[in-house]
Amino acid sequence: MNSWTRIAWGGLIVTAMTCCGTASAHTAAPAPTMRHLTVTVYDYSGVEPNTLVYAESLVSDVYRLAGIEIEWADDDADAGRFYVHVLSTDMVAPFSTSKDTVGFATPGSLEATAIFDRIRAIAHDRHLPCGVLLGYVIAHELGHLLLPAHSHSEAGVMAAGLNVELAAAKKLRFTSDQAALMLERLTASPVVSTH
Repeated sequence: MNSWTRIAWGGLIVTAMTCCGTASAHTAAPAPTMRHLTVTVYDYSGVEPNTLVYAESLVSDVYRLAGIEIEWADDDADAGRFYVHVLSTDMVAPFSTSKDTVGFATPGSLEATAIFDRIRAIAHDRHLPCGVLLGYVIAHELGHLLLPAHSHSEAGVMAAGLNVELAAAKKLRFTSDQAALMLERLTASPVVSTH
């Protein structure tokens, strides 16, 4: 089980990057043909509706830059969609997560989990809108469903530790290689909706 377990608790680490390094680590060139992905969110922890809408909008923006259009669906009718469960810490106790884990997913499955009370606490401590952090956790965990195992990167959405400064500026992105792998998965997999 992969988890986004490190959230720079000790403080922000600001890394100086060259323009070329920043471009390759934080942005993905839009793909010529958009792929579609259907996602249903089950909120079991009482997220404020506007926070959830904001988070979904951020996830959509991040994936659109990688060439993937997300359709947020409320019902279960469409087989092959991905699911995000937003749970509380008490609800994830059976999964044996560390206290720093804010989300987890198993590559190759269709389900990801975000732990909302931990996300809310970190967002408050870091003076970050809760919808921003929830959005990036969801984007990261969906990335684990679309990418091969052990897909953490040095920077961007799939970094093992969140760069709070880039998250606050809404500048975390998939790398070009990650975008290409996700598009390949969506093109090849019969289980995923590709409209």
